[in-house]
Amino acid sequence: QLIAGHYPGTQMVGDPAAVYVNAMQQAAENRQAAVAFIHATSYVDDRQVMIYLGQLLAQRGVPSLLASPADLQWSDGYAQIADAGGTRPVSVLVRFFPAEWLPNLDRRTGWNHCFAGARIPLSNPGKAILTQTKRFPLVWDKLKTPLPTWQAFLPETCDPRRVPWQCDESWVLKPALGRIGESIGLR
Repeated sequence: QLIAGHYPGTQMVGDPAAVYVNAMQQAAENRQAAVAFIHATSYVDDRQVMIYLGQLLAQRGVPSLLASPADLQWSDGYAQIADAGGTRPVSVLVRFFPAEWLPNLDRRTGWNHCFAGARIPLSNPGKAILTQTKRFPLVWDKLKTPLPTWQAFLPETCDPRRVPWQCDESWVLKPALGRIGESIGLR
């Protein structure tokens, strides 16, 4: 929305934030608890996204919490957020925290519920890591679901043990779960 006004003759195609917030609001209905946005709290760019989504929920009368996944407490598949005022129940958990970082947390946080055993709705559950890895294209031919759009637009993806990347400048090496350009290798 911020950019659209600077490009005459163009228009937005839908409003992804509104669609996402609608889904959160529906999932939270009648649960008498807040939507919790767990994220890496020291990353300002992540936090600003969580704040924005929380503001959109507040406009609809849906309470939200911003928290670190280290603040999570689980009991019988239900989450709570521990803060200075005690614990607050969670109706929906939105994970904006790398799944592969969760095992670094203390087991008492119950981070494993992000993968299995949660009895509340999760947005971006831990199992989403299967499609977030850059190695996902390596199993496409074994799936029953066709992925023609991804296959049409994604560059060729290979296991680095199967191609001569050491002597071929056309290959780019990326970590399976890297973000924001970290650890990318070019010859």
